[in-house]
Amino acid sequence: MAKSKCEEEEQSRPGLTKNSLGSDRPEMQGPLMIFNRLVCASGLDNRNWEFRVVLNPMTANASISHESGLVLVDIGIFPHLNIDDDELAAVLAHEIAHVLANHLNEDRSWTYMANVVALPFVPFELLGQYVAPALILAFPLVAVRSFMAFLSRKREKEADYIGMMLMVDAGFDPVATVSVWRKWKEIEDRELSVNPWLLQTPQWRSTRPHVSWNVTQVADSPGADQSAIQSSSRMRETERWIPEILDILGKKPSATDAVAVPSIALTAKRRRWEEFRKKRDESHSEN
Repeated sequence: MAKSKCEEEEQSRPGLTKNSLGSDRPEMQGPLMIFNRLVCASGLDNRNWEFRVVLNPMTANASISHESGLVLVDIGIFPHLNIDDDELAAVLAHEIAHVLANHLNEDRSWTYMANVVALPFVPFELLGQYVAPALILAFPLVAVRSFMAFLSRKREKEADYIGMMLMVDAGFDPVATVSVWRKWKEIEDRELSVNPWLLQTPQWRSTRPHVSWNVTQVADSPGADQSAIQSSSRMRETERWIPEILDILGKKPSATDAVAVPSIALTAKRRRWEEFRKKRDESHSEN
């Protein structure tokens, strides 16, 4: 019998099965139920998914193999972030959203085009290590890499937004997403207190949106609008999305929440959600 993509993926990662917890373990039943609810909400339950917790207590991360459907969560995410069910759903929904948005194929297409554009300028970058003026001719490489970093940040934000929609539809609290980023910011602050010289990668070079901005660095930026920069952080954006997402999914936001988007844009998003939900429900009925 042919092996599934998940089995092939596991065999390609030495020690993965030995050093991780699978769905057969009793302690995985709670997280697995959360994962299955999100998969059902995504309409991708016809894929061959596999959810495993990697026994790596020193890191707090999650990843997904788009092709095999293998989702890995480091066990360190539980003590480091002290997450509850809703917060675990936020982490898993983000990874599932990457698959739902077809980010892998998008990334491959852009990477191929970027490599074609950048390749002629690589020799100038290498020559610039010995002849500084040659770096000027390698400037297009900086532009290409900055653009690719921008696209990566865009995909991360899309996964945040779609993941929050999946959470709400699956019955989880989207506020947990903000809570996850707030806890992550606390970890960053502790690292900064231990190493005051630790600096954030400039946003234009980073492949991930900043969870929050280092206030000292923002203040040191000439002409920087601190309130505007802070409001663009990942934590603040997810906070602003909550009433909008609740409105789109027909939930009732609290009386203090206001949907701060034009009605035309909100109507378009609601229409796309209805189209998605219709296709998903039809797929479920066929199965």
